[in-house]
Amino acid sequence: MSCPDLGRKRPVDSIKRPEIKDFLVQKVNDGYAKGTVALMKDVLSGIFTHAWEAELIESNPVTGIWKRLNLESDAEGDIEAFTPEEANLFLETCEAQEGGAGEW
Repeated sequence: MSCPDLGRKRPVDSIKRPEIKDFLVQKVNDGYAKGTVALMKDVLSGIFTHAWEAELIESNPVTGIWKRLNLESDAEGDIEAFTPEEANLFLETCEAQEGGAGEW
């Protein structure tokens, strides 16, 4: 994860929510999948949580930011579950494989 603006050496308490928001939005605009950007957000949140626990900052600027970005999921449409027949076929196929489904 490249973050030239966030990555330059500076005090952790100088990094504010608008910068993080702009960074994440830019990553989406750069073509990163929203799931990948969500992982970037999680890494940043972990770093800021550690800084908060060490009393270096008063609050985690990443907390709650995802909802405020209004980014929809990459998934399109509804996910369809297997029909009972498809589930049975899937399980039968797994069991037919070498070792069977019970030896994962």
